[in-house]
Parts: sequence; C-alpha cells; structure tokens
Amino acid sequence: MIRTLNRTSGSLEQLLDTANAENVDLILTSSPMLLQHLQEHQKLALLDSAPAASQKLVPRSIRSTSVAVAVSGFGLLINRSALAARHLPPPADWQDMGLPSY
Repeated sequence: MIRTLNRTSGSLEQLLDTANAENVDLILTSSPMLLQHLQEHQKLALLDSAPAASQKLVPRSIRSTSVAVAVSGFGLLINRSALAARHLPPPADWQDMGLPSY
C-alpha cells in the first residue's frame, strides 16, 4: 500500500526526525532546505547515477542525494469583483502591482 502525505517542509522535517521516518519510502519536495537537513542527518540514500541535465537544476550541496524531476511554477489570481468594487482596472504589468492603489 502507498500512503501519501501533504505537509509543509517544517512538518515533514519533524516527522522524518522521529521513529516514524521508517514508514517513509519516497519524498517529493521542492525544498532544498529540507533535503539538506535530511542529507546532513543521513536520512537520504546516495544516488549513483542521475541524469546530468536533471542535476544541473539541483543545488550542488545536495546533488549526491537528490534529483530534480520537475520544475514548479506559480500563478496569480486577479479578483475582478474586488477590483470592480474599488473602481480599479486590472493591473497591466508587474509595475502596476506595486502601486499603492492595489
């Protein structure tokens, strides 16, 4: 059986520093700080051969135990109703986002 967890890096760090870490087989995280912590505490296995292109995306200090499998991103949500209530047009660019009116 595979059990998945969705936790913050801090919460995962606490879990993995306990005896319950024995029940964890795979960690998917975008936190190099968590991976650095786990590596420093010998909680990660060494990777013998990871694709070089993937390793270029990983901080040098954790390359021996970590591999990049995806690049994440983010999006912005514009609440048009809130803007309309304040009689504001949607921001047109990043500079607009810094204006006091927003």
